[in-house]
Amino acid sequence: MKFRLLLLAACLAVTSALFVSTANAQDAFKAAAAVEAPAIPQSDSAADYLNYLNQNEKALDEAVRNLVNAAQKDNVDTNSDQYNAGLSELIAKFSLKAMEALNKGLSLKNVSDEELAKLIIEKKKLIPAYCQITGAKEEDELTAMSAQLRQIGRPDVADALDESIFNVKVQKSIKANDAETFGKLFDVVNEQVQKAGKDVSPELAFKATKIALAARDVKGYKLEDGLLKKYVEQFAASSDPNVQYISTQLELQVLFDAGEEKMFNLPGNEILFSGTFIDGTKFNPEDYKGKVLLIEVWATWCPPCCEEQTVVRDAYAKYHDKGFEVIGVSCDDENDLDGFKEFLDTYKFAWKQMFENNAVIPGMKTVTGQPVPFNKYYGIYKVPRPILIGKDGKVVTINARGPELERRLKEIYGDDSEK
Repeated sequence: MKFRLLLLAACLAVTSALFVSTANAQDAFKAAAAVEAPAIPQSDSAADYLNYLNQNEKALDEAVRNLVNAAQKDNVDTNSDQYNAGLSELIAKFSLKAMEALNKGLSLKNVSDEELAKLIIEKKKLIPAYCQITGAKEEDELTAMSAQLRQIGRPDVADALDESIFNVKVQKSIKANDAETFGKLFDVVNEQVQKAGKDVSPELAFKATKIALAARDVKGYKLEDGLLKKYVEQFAASSDPNVQYISTQLELQVLFDAGEEKMFNLPGNEILFSGTFIDGTKFNPEDYKGKVLLIEVWATWCPPCCEEQTVVRDAYAKYHDKGFEVIGVSCDDENDLDGFKEFLDTYKFAWKQMFENNAVIPGMKTVTGQPVPFNKYYGIYKVPRPILIGKDGKVVTINARGPELERRLKEIYGDDSEK
């Protein structure tokens, strides 16, 4: 909206000279800057106050145009402090009137849900600029609006707004690396979770999980040891499937966070891997015993992955008869199986494939009994990730890409591989 853009621009231009005298200005510019906002109607209808906002916006548009024309007429530079002060004073008057109208609308009872939502949205949009003009604090204005809503008998809406205010505070503390404030806010949520026990709501479980995971980004703050594990177990004990789902996702996230270290420690050690191929058959480790195996985590939508498949295809043709095998773990959409198979046929993939959700850690389950995905367990978040496993079942390298794959295979099979 033009009004909001102008309002934000004006707020940025506010300086210590916001209300400086324009005594030296010519009459046209002085008069244009002195235009008042339309009078606010006295009404018991929220619709009237919402209509006023539109009138106020149109009047401001016209007032700004007149100000620009007057500046040109009186040779007032539109980049000067004088012009910015006049523009800021003009828009400040209109915005203060708009806020007054919104407060009158929010003081009414028996307002429809639709009208109330519009009033709240408009006020939330106006608050940042209003605070820059008046020096008020955004949190105080939001809290005051919550009190307004309770006064008119809408505690449900006030609760939702309070939640929004809380989230703003959390985000600000994270951005500022304010460990003390973040800790106090999290303590409030954590206490609610502990009090709720296994009856914790999905909303509270999600909120606690989100903030707890965000703690990783706050320097100087450390979660209580084992707290995330406690959440996983507490949420898993819930009878609400939505809370159980949050438990599973939190547990997998914890595994994922620790996965990168497990991945880097793989060379020289055995890898945990199992799953079901796209043809429905199960991975059988006996089929690969004593062979060299490349587990290629990839996706058709990843250009570097597709380029890498040429290298893998050449290596497969060259070394397969000597015992070289490949398993593709695709990060593609498993719901588009036909499209995936078509891609494989088009580019002549000769080795087996499974989707990432079907590649799992053998014998491992989450607290809620769900399989643990291979990619989550090993913290794989970038593709391609080609993991080469030697004849002894131990990982040779976790980055068998391009020339490195050929070099490693030559070390294993020797230079006479083509004979």
